[in-house]
Amino acid sequence: MRFLLSALAATLLLILPACDGVQQAATQEVEKQVMAIHDELMPKMGYLAGLRQSIGHLRDSLVATKNETLKADAALADSCLRQLDGIENQMNSWMEKYDSDFAKNLDATGAMAYIGGQLTQVMELKTQFAATLLSSEQLLGRYHVALPKSAEPKAADHAGHGH
Repeated sequence: MRFLLSALAATLLLILPACDGVQQAATQEVEKQVMAIHDELMPKMGYLAGLRQSIGHLRDSLVATKNETLKADAALADSCLRQLDGIENQMNSWMEKYDSDFAKNLDATGAMAYIGGQLTQVMELKTQFAATLLSSEQLLGRYHVALPKSAEPKAADHAGHGH
């Protein structure tokens, strides 16, 4: 919620005339929020890889079984694997495109627009990340497969709450 309010504040700063110093300080604050979300998601990339491996093994077991109902559930595992690959690709793509120095070459309004856009993108990424981890954890739980060992919190903690 705090990020939504910050995004709204950033938008208002674009609309309301403000001195460059105020806008520059606001841009720096929004950039800190962008990096905080990035820093929150990065450690989860290893956990995501563990989920992918566990679901891959589960899918292989489901495909190998003689039980047709379980074989059909292999498609669900495939869907989770595609989601995990997708969120990893989105995260990597965002990181490749993000350029914190780019805003330094813009005027105050342009810098705020750029950083505000990055905040929106990384917030959406965080939401998608949480949903993907949750659906993957639920699939593994359905088949009583242990979650990958990680210091990361369970999906309930990455549901986008608290920021």
